[in-house]
Amino acid sequence: KCAISTIIGRFLAVIFVCSSIVIISYSDTASQYEYDILIRGGKLIDGTGSPWTYSDIAILDGKFVKIGFISNDATAKYVIKADGKYVTPGWIDSQDQSVPSLPVNALAQNKLFQGVTTGIAGEDGIWSGIETPEFIDADDLPKWFHKLEGNISINFGSYYSADQAKVKVIGDTSRRPTDTEIKEIANILTIAMKKGAMGITTALTYPPALFWHTQDLQKVMKLVAPHGARYASHIRDEGIGFVNSVKEAIDIGRYASIPVEIFHIKGAYRPLWGVLMPKVLDLVEEARDEGLSVTANLYPYQAGGTWLEMCVPPWVFENGYQAGIDILRDASNRDRLKQELYSGNSTWQNYYEASGGWDNVLLSDANTQKYKKYNGMDFSTIANIAGFSDAADLVWDIMIEAYPAKPSGLYFFTGMEDMKMAVKRPWVSIGSDAGSCVVEGGSDGINIIHPRSYGTFPKIIRVFVKEEKILTLPDAIRKMTGLAASKLGIFDRGVVAENLWADVVVFDYDELSDTATYETPFVYPTGIDYVIVNGVITAKRVDGKMVHTGATAGKVIYGAGKV
Repeated sequence: KCAISTIIGRFLAVIFVCSSIVIISYSDTASQYEYDILIRGGKLIDGTGSPWTYSDIAILDGKFVKIGFISNDATAKYVIKADGKYVTPGWIDSQDQSVPSLPVNALAQNKLFQGVTTGIAGEDGIWSGIETPEFIDADDLPKWFHKLEGNISINFGSYYSADQAKVKVIGDTSRRPTDTEIKEIANILTIAMKKGAMGITTALTYPPALFWHTQDLQKVMKLVAPHGARYASHIRDEGIGFVNSVKEAIDIGRYASIPVEIFHIKGAYRPLWGVLMPKVLDLVEEARDEGLSVTANLYPYQAGGTWLEMCVPPWVFENGYQAGIDILRDASNRDRLKQELYSGNSTWQNYYEASGGWDNVLLSDANTQKYKKYNGMDFSTIANIAGFSDAADLVWDIMIEAYPAKPSGLYFFTGMEDMKMAVKRPWVSIGSDAGSCVVEGGSDGINIIHPRSYGTFPKIIRVFVKEEKILTLPDAIRKMTGLAASKLGIFDRGVVAENLWADVVVFDYDELSDTATYETPFVYPTGIDYVIVNGVITAKRVDGKMVHTGATAGKVIYGAGKV
């Protein structure tokens, strides 16, 4: 077991060997050391896409201060001898979901242990509470961020949601905002940008956000644009309407003259695998050739994870989620609902249809004791066991039973060849669409049980670098680091360069692998030796297992509009 002895007033070098990495601790007063950490002899991949080079790295006061050859006489509090290991910038989660969980568990073990040092969240806005979430007003963002500052183990920033601002102004309804209300919504979002939000999001596939009209969003975003806003969206339809939905996002960015990020880009529709994705990629390339900043992120799993309401026609929620549950309760509505669900030509994003049937839809988290025993099973199997002749009735009954909580499902609707097409594009970064764990070894705060919360980043390297060989290791690292930072407007981290914040991952390439599966989703990856956050060793491998050091050196990442 690794340990570091401290004997004040004496000079002592103690060498410990852990996972073939040597740590040397010189225990004396801080003035005896030139550096806080020296990493010697590692294969440096700097995050720019450049090939690896052998390099020493010196860290002092949280930042990189020297890169290259460093004299053997140099001293440091900690020396990591990384012979044969890769050394990279800390990995950045472009679509994190830790808004509800990080205030509860600041250590974020599942993020750190897969190499993530920075998470950018906010697809669904900023709120507090897990069981009974409440949106945070834009004016209150400084207090919310202040509680995190200096108390978290990863760096963290968040977008603010246009959807939550719209609900605040007009309520949970399907009606369009008036011109005056559009200005009110934009004013809330402007305040959010000034208080430190990374940008503005929408989640147009979910009610009530799906009732946004494109023209209204264009007006809102144009009003917010002068305050450093960027627009990031879970687009309206990733299925049949995939191409038009990406076009909508691009049109919003073009109208408002702001950057656009497409969350978890995927063609989520089995019948059209290989057809929709090439069209979308060409559409984005055309926009970029036009001079528009359009980018995307993805996660390396064929199953998406989200709420069971995606198996309900949108009109059900026109008067709010509670009213929608009342409609589901009324048995006289079920025939109409089933007709629309099983029509085979849905005009809405029908996740049953997109997945190709109930065999390809799993219950992720029932969020109710009555049905929790079926978590992880497909709905065809559950229906047979529970005595339902139609699995749709089962899905809707679970929603009713769970209310006001929301049950979630896993939908196997993404094609691997589509994913490979997308990940090769140089403007696609990596986002897990998952949050930090609420308790170590457990689920994240959005209660969607999915292996992406524990394995996304190592799986990118295992699948696309080692197995498919469609990315080089420097390409993959760039997607996780330099690319993510630059498009998010984070210019003081994301690459290994002098005077930037020292977020670092040290890993063994041969051993690096995700181990989380759909059956056992809460399992840590292998092969990572050290994770450093702002110059502080925050996680390390001890006796073959990752251990959190207890450090909370993470910083809040603010957007460009903060004043």
